[in-house]
Amino acid sequence: MELLSALSHAIELFIVFQFFNDLFANKGRKIVAAAVGFVFYAVAYAAFLLFDSTVVNILLCFVIDSVFAKLFFECNIKGATLGALFIAVSNTASEFIVMSVLGIVGGDIKTYQSSMYIYLLMVLLSKSVLFVLTKAAVYAGLYLRGQKGVRIPAFLLIYPIASIVILYTFWMISVRYSLSKNISVIISAASIAIIASAFLTFVFYGRTSRKMDELYKNQREAERLRTDQTYYALLDQQNEMLKTITHDEKNHLIAIKALANDPAVSEYIENIYGDIKYHSMFGNTKNKFLDLLLNKYKSICDSSGISFEYNIRTANLSFMDAPDLITLLSNILDNAVEAASVSEKKTIELSINKVNEFDMLSCVNSCDRKPQSVGKSLRTSKNSGGFHGLGTKSIKAMAGKYNGEFDWSYSEADREFMVNIAFFHTDKEKELVKN
Repeated sequence: MELLSALSHAIELFIVFQFFNDLFANKGRKIVAAAVGFVFYAVAYAAFLLFDSTVVNILLCFVIDSVFAKLFFECNIKGATLGALFIAVSNTASEFIVMSVLGIVGGDIKTYQSSMYIYLLMVLLSKSVLFVLTKAAVYAGLYLRGQKGVRIPAFLLIYPIASIVILYTFWMISVRYSLSKNISVIISAASIAIIASAFLTFVFYGRTSRKMDELYKNQREAERLRTDQTYYALLDQQNEMLKTITHDEKNHLIAIKALANDPAVSEYIENIYGDIKYHSMFGNTKNKFLDLLLNKYKSICDSSGISFEYNIRTANLSFMDAPDLITLLSNILDNAVEAASVSEKKTIELSINKVNEFDMLSCVNSCDRKPQSVGKSLRTSKNSGGFHGLGTKSIKAMAGKYNGEFDWSYSEADREFMVNIAFFHTDKEKELVKN
């Protein structure tokens, strides 16, 4: 019986991990969380054997689940406590439901005390009910939080529910008929296999769903970048045409001014000439695609009430191919605009300058909410305030392609998020910059 109690605790650990993993983002590596959870539940199992008290076991598991959730998942103390409380209540309810139903329609439930195989069926039944209750709660919780695109569809709950019916059938057979040891072993093995397959179906379906979501996001990002590249190419052509027209118009105005005798006419022409000169001077970084990007995001920030300041004097990232430059700065500035737009200060500061053998790119934006992260990996979430794990992966990839080191930091005191990239020039890139 002690072995089956250990199995019961192991299954409960699996359910607890799945429950919090579905509701909250992970902190740290899952293998570490699993190892620590195993140790925690080993302590709970030892306490169960030592005290032989259901109340003590429930309270200890409640404390363990709360601590486990706070340590390895992105949830506050309230979320961890409420989640652990729900697990404790559901665990107790599942055992009560199983014992009540079996007592009503399945005969004498005390038979488990004399048969290890029947006890195993009771354990599997109660944990299956617990699994269904927790999954149903997850779907309800995500729906109420506005996340209607749940990773695992609710119809998969049919599988564990059907498994419960099968286990109940095995229970009825085991109680009402005198089975040989071999038949009992076969029924027990089949029961474990059924429950394991039902649980693992959710695990693998969830992994597949997450990979498909990531693939879809990559495809959307690639399509967006192709659209951006086409847009910037067309915009560049329009700018070249505009420069030609502007240049001609300035020459015409100079000629008209020279022919005009009326001072008022000369003053009027001077004002028009100044306006044309001002608007034609935009884009002085000597990198036309960088100029186009600055122009685009300056317009976006102006329309969003964001102060966008940039300092680009001694470097202009001319060593980067146009598609890569667009990918890099679009991801950086998209994140910055999204975060700054919902902040109080609404500021973005971009600087690109040469420091010794490095081209230093720095982008600082106001951000009232600390981004979620695991180590130095940013996570995307509904409340991430504009930060996207996929976007930062793309930034890091582009930086690495050009011998760049990517880093980010967040200042809670200043409520600012900073991206820093240091590009070290190879000899080939130095020649490209010179040319």
